[in-house]
Amino acid sequence: MSLVMKDINGMKMKKENNNVPMIKDICEYLSCNMDKRITIDELAVMFHISATQLKVIFKEVSGISVYAYQRQQKMRAAADDLCRTDDTVLQIAGRYGYENGSKFAKAFRETMGMSPSRYRKMSRGTA
Repeated sequence: MSLVMKDINGMKMKKENNNVPMIKDICEYLSCNMDKRITIDELAVMFHISATQLKVIFKEVSGISVYAYQRQQKMRAAADDLCRTDDTVLQIAGRYGYENGSKFAKAFRETMGMSPSRYRKMSRGTA
């Protein structure tokens, strides 16, 4: 039975099963710790599950990988910061665990479809 549900971050859950509460907890943990680089192995230890099981269950329930979820959440939050603040792109990158501005810009571009600078300009109507 395939039900579409929404978790605390608005992510659509593909399936309703016994693992949904755990996946919601993982999503909440990742969302509260976007400034950190969290590995699947670390999550597996925290949630008392093997790394392989975690990857499989997360994708089964959410439809995307843990890595894709982390990146999507970080880039959405960064996009919000670009609109709301005058912080530099590098400051925003650091806030979401990116020490390298070019890696952040690449991830942002791949997720949001444009560079952080262009996104900021468009959001402010100056592009």
